[in-house]
Parts: sequence; C-alpha cells; structure tokens
Amino acid sequence: MTTGQHYIFMIILTVNTGSSSVRLAAFSGESGALTQLASARYELSDSEPEVMLKAFLGAHGLTEIKVAVHRVVHGGLNLT
Repeated sequence: MTTGQHYIFMIILTVNTGSSSVRLAAFSGESGALTQLASARYELSDSEPEVMLKAFLGAHGLTEIKVAVHRVVHGGLNLT
C-alpha cells in the first residue's frame, strides 16, 4: 500500500424480498472490489425474518455488518 492511501474493509448485506422468498447475500468490500462471501434463499413461510437473518449470519460467521441494502421493485402504474 502506498503511503497516505487507506483502504476500508466492510461486510455488505443485501436483502432481496420477493412475494414468497427472501434472498440474503453478503459481500466483502475491500480496495474498491466486491467479493461474494455467502448467499442463501429462504421461503417466507420457513420462519420469522429475525430467525432467518440470525441463521444466515451465524452459518457464515458474519458478525459485523457495516452496510445493509434492500432491493425494492416497483411494479409500475398497473400494479399499484
């Protein structure tokens, strides 16, 4: 690393909720690049959201999330 440059390492959690499932993924952000660490798909009927999130984090040893992102899709004027 060049003197004066600082790189930030962080874990980014993505949440993609659909009508019947939730997809969770974790990425590491380091030196301007993203690397996928883990991903999983859960049926919404499987358990409560908090239980799903804790299971996902625990299964992959993720303890410190710096950023969480939720994908929202709008169905347009015909679906509102």
